[in-house]
Amino acid sequence: MERLDDSTLPEDFQKAHSNISEENPIYIQPLNSEIVAGYTLIRDILRQPILILKVDIERTIYNHGLHVINTFYYYIFGTSVVFGVTSAIVFERSILSPLKRLSAEVTNIAKKGEISARINMKGNDEVSTVAAEINNMLESIERMQQELNESAKQLEQAKLERLAIGGQTATMAGHNLRNPLMSITGATYLLRQGLKGKLDKKSIEALEIIEKSVRYADKIVSDLLDYSKVILLELEETTPKLILQETLLGIEIPKNVQLINLTQDEPKIKADLEKIKRVFTNIIKNAIDAMPNGGKLTINCQVRNQNLEFEFSDTGLGMPTDIVENAGKPFFTTKSKGIGLGLAISKRIVEAHGGKITIQSEEGKGTIVRIMLPIKQ
Repeated sequence: MERLDDSTLPEDFQKAHSNISEENPIYIQPLNSEIVAGYTLIRDILRQPILILKVDIERTIYNHGLHVINTFYYYIFGTSVVFGVTSAIVFERSILSPLKRLSAEVTNIAKKGEISARINMKGNDEVSTVAAEINNMLESIERMQQELNESAKQLEQAKLERLAIGGQTATMAGHNLRNPLMSITGATYLLRQGLKGKLDKKSIEALEIIEKSVRYADKIVSDLLDYSKVILLELEETTPKLILQETLLGIEIPKNVQLINLTQDEPKIKADLEKIKRVFTNIIKNAIDAMPNGGKLTINCQVRNQNLEFEFSDTGLGMPTDIVENAGKPFFTTKSKGIGLGLAISKRIVEAHGGKITIQSEEGKGTIVRIMLPIKQ
């Protein structure tokens, strides 16, 4: 106990005195985790406060409560850890592991492209159901693939038969047409010689029309025979520049067309010179025809991955997409004359060399034809 009028009244007593009232005659203050203090006033016979009483009590119930709460927390934490680990193990074994296995097997089938392979997963869960559905899908794809392969074989056989018949027909027709064409050529020559100096202007023009028509018909026959026969190559060593030089000797370049030849003497390649010249002649003439009002034709070549790429770039009229897609197909042509075998024969010649032709064109901006030939045959 302490006197209220003591000038050295401890601080905790002072605090308690200020908090005690008629409504709250007892003030309780925890001093630490072990002790709690209670304060109250003691009055004299006149009911005036004279002393302040302090009682210290150990916080047994409080500490026991803390112990219970901490124990409960530990229990909850331990239970959560056990439940989490158990759930993770169950989830891994029942869901993740089957899903990983399913994914691995599907990926393996996709990489190998083995449609006949199946996923070996049994069970009554959702993953097994998905695996069964994938197997059903693979079976359906396999059946469809077999049907497609069978249909493709039948179509290929029919196509080969039609090509063989077409080739024989073209060969027979070509040889049968050559004879009357030669007769017409001979008869025209005899008329010129026999009536030399006696023919008027109209007769001479008529003979020239006959001769021109015969040459045109002979070209069609030659194209049919060339397209129908097997292409046999006579390889010889040559250079890009030499091929272009010999090709340009047989082509008349119009004055309004500027031809830029950027080909070089390297690298040396082996090719059938005459057949490649025919390909280049066809492409250059097509480029000239595409520039009726004049323009520029640039020919260049460069080495790409053991191949020699020739590029023919003109500033002509260009072609729409549908014509570019059909270019090179036999009997497809946009010209008023011809039967559309020039580019088709060129494509066969290039492919016989192990190369390929690609065409890039845009209306109003010109056309680029690229020919890829292997440097080593």
